[in-house]
Amino acid sequence: SVPARRRRFAQPQFPMLNLMGDTMARKARQQFLVDGKVQGSLAFRVAMYWLYCLLAVAVMSSCWMLLFDRPTTSVEFLNRLLLQTAPTLLSSLLLLPLVLMDCVRYSNRFVGPLFRLGRAMQRLADGERVHNVEFRDGDFWFDFAQTFNRLNARVIALEEENKRLAEAASPDAELLAGAR
Repeated sequence: SVPARRRRFAQPQFPMLNLMGDTMARKARQQFLVDGKVQGSLAFRVAMYWLYCLLAVAVMSSCWMLLFDRPTTSVEFLNRLLLQTAPTLLSSLLLLPLVLMDCVRYSNRFVGPLFRLGRAMQRLADGERVHNVEFRDGDFWFDFAQTFNRLNARVIALEEENKRLAEAASPDAELLAGAR
């Protein structure tokens, strides 16, 4: 069996193109949006880049047409511009949902681990016992999980040491209280 650390590099680089897919990974991740604020912001930025790209295509097509085709009327110019840019606009419009879905799904690889790590840190800060944090194969930032798990083990060891010291000190405290 391949160790988990090596397995994550064997994952396909383009998850949307992985048609066969790993059924275990599909079952493990059931939520499309892990952190709607972060992933929504990321999807919005991608859509804005798409709009900027379309604007650049329209401007460059207009400049190209004005320099080399020299339409005689503004109606002719707009008709030519529409005919020239329509295939680009339509194909990019058809591709946009796929790009946005892939962006959100890919972002699960870094948003999900940070979300799980944040929840574990909140529970630890609230004084609860926390199990080791484990990320899924293909997720980013395995080092954060390892560092957190080392910190968690240290907190548990210190809590046990404090408990042991408190128990050892309690008979002495009873003797001192009884001597008064």
